[in-house]
Amino acid sequence: MSLRSLAATVLAVAVLAPAASAQTPLLAPEDAIDLAQELADAQAEQGVCYGWEVKGDVESTGSSTGGPDVPLAADATSCPRGFVRFSADVVYECSSCDNGDQVYVDIDASVPDPPTMDDMAELGYGSGDLAGDEDDQALIDMVGALPLLVAESGAAAPVPLERTAVPGADRPTRSPGSDVLRTVAPVAGVAAVVLLLGVGWLLYKVGEARQARKWRARPPTRRERTT
Repeated sequence: MSLRSLAATVLAVAVLAPAASAQTPLLAPEDAIDLAQELADAQAEQGVCYGWEVKGDVESTGSSTGGPDVPLAADATSCPRGFVRFSADVVYECSSCDNGDQVYVDIDASVPDPPTMDDMAELGYGSGDLAGDEDDQALIDMVGALPLLVAESGAAAPVPLERTAVPGADRPTRSPGSDVLRTVAPVAGVAAVVLLLGVGWLLYKVGEARQARKWRARPPTRRERTT
C-alpha cells in the first residue's frame, strides 16, 4: 500500500469513527437541568442522592450531586441515607427485525426497600415507554418518581410539593371575598328587588289615595251642580 493510500485510509477512519459512535441525546438541555434540579431538591429534603444514566442508541446522564451530564457520585457525606440510580440501555432495531426495540432498565439503590420497576408499573410506567414516541417524557416521569417511591417505602421523608403560582395570563375563576357573601348575594338581590317593587306599589297607592281625596274636596263644576 502506498503512503498516499495509507493516509487516505487513516483520514477516512478518523472522520467516520466519531460519527459512528455519536449518540442522540434523549433529553433537551433545559429538561435535563430541570430534572437534575428536582432531584437536588429531593436530596436536600431526604438526604438521599439520585441519578440517571441512559445508554445505547440514545443517551442521557444526570444526578442530584452534579447536575445534568454528570454521573451520580454517592458518598456518605452528601448521601447520608443512601442513593438511588436509574439506568437504562436502549437499542433500536430495524423495522424488519423480529425482535423490535430492546430496552433494559435497572434501579440500583442502597436505601432500605429500594424502588423497583414493579413499583414503576403501579404508577403506570414501563421500560417500553423509553422506546416510544414520548421517550423523553417517560424518562423524566420515571426518574422524577424515585423520591416519591423512596418516601412511600419509609426510607426517607416525603418531599414537600411545590406551591404553583397562577400564570400571568390566567386569572382565578372565582372572585375574592367571603364564601358566605357569595352564597347569600343572589338571595339578597332578589329580596331587594321585591322590596323595591313593594315600596313602589305602596307609594303608588298613597299617591292614588291623595289624588282621590283632592278630587272629592274640590268645588263641584257647573255641570255637576246641574245634574
